[in-house]
Amino acid sequence: MASSDHLLDLIRSTPDAHGLLRATFEFDVERRECGDGLRLASGASLEPIAGDFTGGAYLLCAEEEGRRPVVFASSTGAESDGVPTV
Repeated sequence: MASSDHLLDLIRSTPDAHGLLRATFEFDVERRECGDGLRLASGASLEPIAGDFTGGAYLLCAEEEGRRPVVFASSTGAESDGVPTV
C-alpha cells in the first residue's frame, strides 16, 4: 500500500488527478490553509492536506497501526455528507 505522502505527491504532480479531485469532490491540495493548532479531542495533532471551496479542510490524523485516517473540518462546524468534523 502506498504511503499518504506518496499519494499526495502523486496527486500534486498529476494535473489530471488533481483537477478531477478538485472538480468532483472539492478536494484541492493547493488549499492547505486552516486554523493553527488544530488537534483531536485526544490531543493528537492534525496535518492539513487539502481544502474545499467553502473553507473547510481535510486533515491527516497521527499514524496509528500503520494508518493515517483523514478527517474533514468544515468552516461552519457542521458535518458534511456524514464525514465527522473535528
